[in-house]
Amino acid sequence: KILLLTFIMCLVGVANIKNLNAQTTVTIDGDGTSNNVPVRTYGRYSMSQTIYDRAILPSQLQSGCTITSIAYYVEESGVAVGQGAQNLNRKLIIYISEIAETSFSSTTTSIVSNEVYNGEKEFIVKDWTTIELTKPITYQGGNLMICVCDNTNAYTWNNTSFKTFYNANNVCLRTESSQTTPTNTSYTGNISNQIPCIQF
Repeated sequence: KILLLTFIMCLVGVANIKNLNAQTTVTIDGDGTSNNVPVRTYGRYSMSQTIYDRAILPSQLQSGCTITSIAYYVEESGVAVGQGAQNLNRKLIIYISEIAETSFSSTTTSIVSNEVYNGEKEFIVKDWTTIELTKPITYQGGNLMICVCDNTNAYTWNNTSFKTFYNANNVCLRTESSQTTPTNTSYTGNISNQIPCIQF
């Protein structure tokens, strides 16, 4: 979700300006699916970094907006090993920063230092799962880099698929390793033009 700052001018003899905060949800949707991003549940650990170019961000996401949450859409769930039931509780660390780059030029992970969420989240199948940011950010109008580290140390028997869309540029980098953190630039991953659908 984002908070939009709206200015209303009331002319009653003199001009009075009021600031109204209105909460709204904006969506980047698509018709693709991926079991690699934003997380890969078939692995115990995974990390994805996605660049959302300013050009593809919804017009409602304006400079000065406060991003208070993000959401991902699960199309299909895997089955938990040894449990025989769906298990989509994942331990996540999420980082969001604004960057100058619009695509990845290397398979080595980039450093993203602005942590906005650290906790456990249960993904809902056939629906958007909203992650409320513990540290909301003020959007400045640039390209957004969103990094999702999955440190669950448990995996599902089958992969969980998320809704995605395609971009002409290589804008998503995914890696699997032991416990992941984007500050370790020694990780080498796979670059893709398949991007997780997202809500702000």
